[in-house]
Amino acid sequence: MRSAGLALALCLLGGAGQAGERAASLVNSFAVMCTLEPLDFARSEAKAAAMKLPVRKDLRTPPDPSGQFIHSKSWLLPLKSGPYEFTITEARGPKGARSGAAASVPSTWTGMTSRPR
Repeated sequence: MRSAGLALALCLLGGAGQAGERAASLVNSFAVMCTLEPLDFARSEAKAAAMKLPVRKDLRTPPDPSGQFIHSKSWLLPLKSGPYEFTITEARGPKGARSGAAASVPSTWTGMTSRPR
């Protein structure tokens, strides 16, 4: 599943010349941040802190009485090919806990909000 996601990312972000290099750099960095071991919010947060990455967003809802919550945090990763944002999210709801990770580049940041829904 993860390899399929990385392959898809390469296809979507790939291109000729610099775009191809940027896509490869982004996918490689994403792989280092979240595919070498099982996805874990605290571990990813500690890894980003150890790398002294600047926090871009830190959004959270406080746990409700049943323990449901959402927490999403992102960092700006300065790569030689250009910066990108790495985001990790964890949530607990009535059907269980989930976590996820994403990477985005500046061209996709237009129109994004940092408000929880």
